[in-house]
Amino acid sequence: MSTTKICAVCGGEFTTSDKRTVTCGRSCGTRLGHRRSGQRVIPISRQERTKRVERAAQQHKKQRQAKWPQLDDAHWLEAQYREGPLSLEEIGQLVGCSRTAVTAALQRLKIPMRTAAESRVLAGRKMRGESHYNWKGGMYNGRPMGEGGLYSRAKLRKAVVKKRGHKCEWCRKTHRVELHHVVPYRFSADNNDDNLLLLCPSCHGKADKLFLTMAGEFFASAGSPGLPDAVSTLRSKVRTATTQAAS
Repeated sequence: MSTTKICAVCGGEFTTSDKRTVTCGRSCGTRLGHRRSGQRVIPISRQERTKRVERAAQQHKKQRQAKWPQLDDAHWLEAQYREGPLSLEEIGQLVGCSRTAVTAALQRLKIPMRTAAESRVLAGRKMRGESHYNWKGGMYNGRPMGEGGLYSRAKLRKAVVKKRGHKCEWCRKTHRVELHHVVPYRFSADNNDDNLLLLCPSCHGKADKLFLTMAGEFFASAGSPGLPDAVSTLRSKVRTATTQAAS
């Protein structure tokens, strides 16, 4: 059975068979729903939105200037970034902000950023010596860097090649020469000229084999390889044999 009602929104008359209906149509029903859920929010205009964004930017600028005044000083920032030269993290530590804030300041002040090549060079400079994260006081295996090992051997080889020439002293041919100790350095600790030879890889292998053969025969016959006089005798025999092979 249809009933005539008054619309709760627009005040107009309407006929309906549903006792629960209080509005005349969908438009009034939607408006009533907004009223029930609270005051309807009307979208702001583009001009008002622009004004709000500008006000927020001004407020953010005042907060930034009060908290990090250096980020608005173009001369100071460019001097630290270009002439320092400091990284973004280091500038952030000085100012007390993040590297993102430093990057934004560089872009805002139109200071050109470093190229990838410049960043790699700067990072390489900052990773040398005491600045390296794995720095251990310039020591390697308990010894100062540059003492002993491959560095000293290469330096000694260059000095001997400069003095004697780039030629094997056994086969007298110009090859890639290697530094050979007549009596191995681990036994003699001797880098004097009479204990050094420049040999090609082939002759170097023969010289090492000669020493091992003579050492094995000598110690087998001596029976006391630990005696200092026996070791001295072996050194003199090896030196004589190696010198004769070279001549």
